[in-house]
Amino acid sequence: MAQAEVKVQINQQLYIYAAEQQSQIPRLADVLAPVALTDNWYWPASALFKTDDNSAQLLQQKILQQLSQLQHDYATDADVQQALNSMTAQIQAWSLATRVLIPIDYDFARAKPSQNPRFIPGSYLLQLYKRPSQLSVFGLVQQPSRISYKNATKVGDYISDISRLAAADKGTLYVVQPDGRIIKVTLGAWQQQKIEAMPGAQLFVPFKPAMFSAKWQQLNQDILALARHRVLL
Repeated sequence: MAQAEVKVQINQQLYIYAAEQQSQIPRLADVLAPVALTDNWYWPASALFKTDDNSAQLLQQKILQQLSQLQHDYATDADVQQALNSMTAQIQAWSLATRVLIPIDYDFARAKPSQNPRFIPGSYLLQLYKRPSQLSVFGLVQQPSRISYKNATKVGDYISDISRLAAADKGTLYVVQPDGRIIKVTLGAWQQQKIEAMPGAQLFVPFKPAMFSAKWQQLNQDILALARHRVLL
């Protein structure tokens, strides 16, 4: 094979791996080895992004077009306009890169071949974090914010910390776990649901569904998909 390169920026440090054979292309454990023991990393919140893939940016543009069309369609509804304007500003402000949805864990990568994939040549960003102390709240809220993470706390119990807009779905909250899993929480049943947000998770307050239109549900799902690609700083 022709010489291939894998470039990985791990936090602020760039590592370059050149390979002339497939077997020389690094695996996840090889890339993590120089930094894995340098700090007390919280692996569930760590994330890998492929920075030469523009899929996240294309999805962002799709969502912005959806929001613009809905602003036109609901021009006379002040509550909807407020929500759409807020969501547009949030989406435009996000730092994005296309996420590679694989578990990042040095011990697992060394112990289990299935958890130690070989990189595809290209450019990457690997974000390693210490255990986060906050959750990110976004969507139809008075102000996107971060709230304190609470141990052994059900997702529904955070709702008192969130001020929602009039156009928000009052019965639903979504959790985007730091490992990329998306969980829907029905707030009316939160006493029965024992779902907890992990440290560093995102909480999304969605648009309420509108009768006779699937546009709102599609918009909620697209925003959730994009949230996986956020580079949280």
